[in-house]
Amino acid sequence: MILNFKIEYPWGGYTNFESKILNCVNNWKHQFTGDSKKPHSIRYDKTNRWKAGRKIHFATGARTPNYNCFVESKVISTQEIEIKDVGLEINPIIKEALTLLGVETVCHYIFEEYVPKLDIVLRKRFRVSVDKRVLSLEEINTLAKNDGFDSTHDFFRWFNQDFKGKIIHWTDLKY
Repeated sequence: MILNFKIEYPWGGYTNFESKILNCVNNWKHQFTGDSKKPHSIRYDKTNRWKAGRKIHFATGARTPNYNCFVESKVISTQEIEIKDVGLEINPIIKEALTLLGVETVCHYIFEEYVPKLDIVLRKRFRVSVDKRVLSLEEINTLAKNDGFDSTHDFFRWFNQDFKGKIIHWTDLKY
């Protein structure tokens, strides 16, 4: 199955996803070093098409004359992911009740970005869960880097609203 990747970010600049994927596909059994890797991709999968063992045709320019299948591999595993915009504030009563019950308040990533046309700062708070487990801030940062983004900020520029899908792994990495 074709797994298509953008060459440029919508906000400008190159993704370098192709080289980051090649670093993992060609050396997936080795320990990764540095930031130049992309051992998985996060995608919608409404019909449950992506499963372990499925062949992957990594490509750019799908459905265009610029189609380029730059490498093939297979799906090693998948994980469910949910990215949820949880608003700006936690209700203090709920937070206190969770604390009294011994439940840790969930980790969130605060995303801020200036919107010049409106002269405002957009501020959102996201919770990220993988296989129904809420990730820590450190894990969110690792997920963003492993998904090929230069920063966690860029990750949330890409995933800037509620999202449910799959992490498609072509290495043995898991969260």
